[in-house]
Amino acid sequence: MSALPSYSTGTVAVVADGTAVVGTSTLWLTAGNAKPGDFFQVGHFGVFITDLADDTHLTIPPWPGATASGVAYNIWKVSLQRVVGSEAWKDVDKIVAALNANGYIVFVPPTLMAPDPSLGEENQTAFQPTTGKMWVMTGGVWNYLGLYRGFNARGAYDNVATFSVGDFVSSAGSSYVWINPTPGSGHAPPNATYWQLLASKGDTGGIGPTGAGYGGTSTTSRTIGVGSHPFATQAGLAYTNGARVRATSNADSSKWLEGPATYAGTTLTISADLTSGSTATVNDWNFNLAGQPGTVAGAAVLYNAVQTLTDAQKAQARDNIGVTKKNYIINGGMQVSQENGATAGTTNGYYPVDQFELQRTTSGAISVAQVASVTPGGSTNRLRATVTSADASVDSGDIVYLLQRLEGLRAADLKFGLSAAKTITVQFGIKVPAGTYGVAVWNGLGNRCYVAEYTVSGGEANTDVVKSVTIPGDTTGTWATDNSGAMLVFWSLMAGSNYQQTAGSWQSAAKIATSNQFNFMGTVGNVFELFDVSLVEGSAAPAFQLPDYATELARCQRYFYKIGSGVFWATGMLRSGGTQGYLYSKTPQPMRAQPTLSAPGNQLWCADNSSGLSSLGIGGIDVSSGQIYLAPVATSSVGSAGQACMLYTATGSVSFNARL
Repeated sequence: MSALPSYSTGTVAVVADGTAVVGTSTLWLTAGNAKPGDFFQVGHFGVFITDLADDTHLTIPPWPGATASGVAYNIWKVSLQRVVGSEAWKDVDKIVAALNANGYIVFVPPTLMAPDPSLGEENQTAFQPTTGKMWVMTGGVWNYLGLYRGFNARGAYDNVATFSVGDFVSSAGSSYVWINPTPGSGHAPPNATYWQLLASKGDTGGIGPTGAGYGGTSTTSRTIGVGSHPFATQAGLAYTNGARVRATSNADSSKWLEGPATYAGTTLTISADLTSGSTATVNDWNFNLAGQPGTVAGAAVLYNAVQTLTDAQKAQARDNIGVTKKNYIINGGMQVSQENGATAGTTNGYYPVDQFELQRTTSGAISVAQVASVTPGGSTNRLRATVTSADASVDSGDIVYLLQRLEGLRAADLKFGLSAAKTITVQFGIKVPAGTYGVAVWNGLGNRCYVAEYTVSGGEANTDVVKSVTIPGDTTGTWATDNSGAMLVFWSLMAGSNYQQTAGSWQSAAKIATSNQFNFMGTVGNVFELFDVSLVEGSAAPAFQLPDYATELARCQRYFYKIGSGVFWATGMLRSGGTQGYLYSKTPQPMRAQPTLSAPGNQLWCADNSSGLSSLGIGGIDVSSGQIYLAPVATSSVGSAGQACMLYTATGSVSFNARL
């Protein structure tokens, strides 16, 4: 009689009066080693199995024995679910016999390190598809044979890629297959621990046949002179159409003609533009390639002698050496600070110097100011930003940057938005902590942007260095060419993920940095100094050239103009009642648009009488001339209608703001 079948692989844990059994190294469900109705036994106690969830979890009635863990057990296979009719049982025997045959493979689940020892027959094999591992049962024990996987082409070797058994790559002309059982990376061929040579690079091939050459001869009789000269010559020469060719007399090398040529069949035609030995007739020609003619004598710009040049030549010469490259940035030397002088500020929209503003959204704090410090370009000032309260955690919406806005009339010749858009280079001096930072360019609408990166190495940290980024012109998008905002240039100090994009391409977005952006706001005392800033057309910028102060001040006053205290700055006449008047003032430069007027602490004067103001507005402006019409209202009468009057900055100042 056959023994009652049972299953006891692994160990179990069960709690007194508990209904759950947890197995270790067990295969209860997938291999059919346990079924509801089978008898579960540990020591002298046992119960029937009521349910099973997977290979390691059984459900039983309340356990009558003591709590046990890591103990041996038996499952007696007595479930009625195992009982079938005799004929069906014979069929099952046949199926089982077939499954236990040597040719049937036992598949190993990915969760196991080796096949279930209760499965298999002598000489039967087991295979794990997820790893390619294979075993054979010998003497009742599964013996590991190795890995069996097909080749997987991975292309050229990549030092950061992970490779597994069967992966093959190309390297230095040879191919290699990964043989190490453990997947890995960073092990370049031909490391024999990880790779096996599949095919070696072949030997260098033999030298091919000699190709067509230049040279050639002709007996065609031609009179030397400019113009077209066809010659009958040899076939198979290497001349291409447009090559410059010289035909020289074999008997007298001082007689020649040369120029661009065409060649077809046995005819070489030279369009001569240079000659020697004019009017001579020659019929013994030798042909050779000729170089492009150099500058004609007298046309070169000299650097070692006085020379007379036309205005056009002067302009071209200056352009050739980059001295007239237009700097589109205004106040790049940080020379002008009309509004705030050297006073530091911390708020959004604060201008530490003219045309450069601070914008920030952060839980930290930053102070910006014009500081006196000589720059490599010769300016006596620079812009300095200092972290006064740190924000070490960069939230998605955090952002801190310095910005300059360019007017459409100033940047129109860059032709952004057109197919002829010009490449630009932004060059600037910085003194900052080591890290990667961003420079971005937007259009005025803020829906086109380009982000470029620059990196400050450890050796460059907190020292004066010059950096530059080159940006291709944007051929799409809307770029203003009038007096509205056309272009915005950003220097990023902090940027959360909402303001990050990949560097190096135009995007329909509003970003200022990449994910590599250094968090300048992370440490109190960090200093970011910006100086000697230029934006020029082209892929390279000349060394920064400091403008004279008067010129730069005039450019800044198109956007902002300030009058200090103690100045009579507008004149006109009183209206009826003596509290109102018609006055005008003139700005030094035509302003970009009608400005916003700020005039705290001003008075209206007539002769020796004065009064404070209840209001002061701009009645109109002639933008082309800079003349501004004013309508003051005094708190008390200072005279009679028709009398002359003036506005006076008694304790305050006056500012005209036409910034973008």
